[in-house]
Amino acid sequence: MTIQRKDGSVVSKKKLKAEIEKVKIRDIEELWSSKYEDAWRTVRSELENLIFNSADGIIPNANKEYLMKFYTALDWRSIKSNMQFNDAWEWLCKEVLCLDEIDIPEEERGLPILDNAAEEMKHNLLLKFYRQYLNDSGVIYTHAMANLSNISFHFPVADEPETFNTSDNPLASLQYSTVRVFKGFYNLCLL
Repeated sequence: MTIQRKDGSVVSKKKLKAEIEKVKIRDIEELWSSKYEDAWRTVRSELENLIFNSADGIIPNANKEYLMKFYTALDWRSIKSNMQFNDAWEWLCKEVLCLDEIDIPEEERGLPILDNAAEEMKHNLLLKFYRQYLNDSGVIYTHAMANLSNISFHFPVADEPETFNTSDNPLASLQYSTVRVFKGFYNLCLL
């Protein structure tokens, strides 16, 4: 079967597929930005204000659902994606179906880096999962909401105006000169 333009010329299936992929991924990126990334600075600022002005070390449930969704999104969107999903996928593709042994010729690949059936299927499945999540449905959303009902967020605060690194490779380091201290190192909880 061939796809033709109005003038009768044949449309390249590979080019058409590439254009569809660009649109599919772009909609996900725009939704990630509008739902999570764009609001992060504001949410972080609100939380900092609540934390540093708390009289007893406890703050209200400010942005708890947003935080759970944001952290879940970061987990699934990381290079390695979600650990449980990866373990299950690897078992299914390598041990059960051997999809990692089915090579895709370069000219038939949806994306140049997806060189076998397991990678191609995983990519497409994750795109589906991401779209569902961004529309508040699907396996990732269900996972996030289940975690939300059983979690409290704790925000450790340094007891002096010192650098408090939570990463081996921090993106930024902030120092606060006016931090209230309640019995040294403590946790602030979202209740």
